[in-house]
Amino acid sequence: MPTHAGPGARTYLIVMADDLAARDIEDTVLERDPAAQVLTARDEPAAMALLGGRPALAAAFLHATPEGFAASALGRAIRDCGGRGVLIGGAAERQGRGEGWVALRQPFFSDTVRDLLDELDARA
Repeated sequence: MPTHAGPGARTYLIVMADDLAARDIEDTVLERDPAAQVLTARDEPAAMALLGGRPALAAAFLHATPEGFAASALGRAIRDCGGRGVLIGGAAERQGRGEGWVALRQPFFSDTVRDLLDELDARA
């Protein structure tokens, strides 16, 4: 579900079944960028429906292995929308970063998310 949409707003996608963790990330994104549009989905089919209009994505947060992200329809849709994957999970943490994605190390805090988004912006 979209929140805080405004003209020219950057768009972020959060795909998580854990509502509390998703809300923490959403709050941090909005603290950093109050004009941002944040799309949230509990699973891949719901996320794919949100990406149907091909919004320009800044980043997408999701639990995925690097291999799964690279091969999935959701990973392709995120890349097609110009977004970088922010992968959560042990396999991503062990690799750190790859083509089109970076890992969000757990446990994560607001500062961790802000620093990672700052890094992605610097690389854009």
